[in-house]
Amino acid sequence: MTNKNLLVLIVGVFALIALSVESASAFGDIATVEVNGVPIPAGGNINFANLAGERVQILVRFDATQNAEDARIKVWISGESQDSVVSDRFDVIAGNVYTRVIYLDVPTDIGSKLDEAQKLEIVVENKAYGIADSVLVNLTVQRESYN
Repeated sequence: MTNKNLLVLIVGVFALIALSVESASAFGDIATVEVNGVPIPAGGNINFANLAGERVQILVRFDATQNAEDARIKVWISGESQDSVVSDRFDVIAGNVYTRVIYLDVPTDIGSKLDEAQKLEIVVENKAYGIADSVLVNLTVQRESYN
């Protein structure tokens, strides 16, 4: 009987640790995203077209659910993470709403990926908790018809 009680106690402790680690990893949620002034619906299900070399304005509204230090927003096009852009770091206080505007230059050397579906990846993260939330937006990059 003692072994059974000990096993239940150990399982309970591990369950509490797992729940606390999971809830600690998310210090907030991305509430809305706008790309060049166009609101992106939940799930990012909009095929947004941009031209290679174009500067894209991305507005992110973030709702803090926990206090966190050194949060930042990071944006890049899938497969082009070396060209990521990050916001300045900022501290968040639970219950507050934060907005940041980030400008991403669409690479001109995207090569064979032109006219193929890409993903615009947006994350809110910090060093202590990692990624709090992320959004993927469908994106097509094309070249101008006439130069």
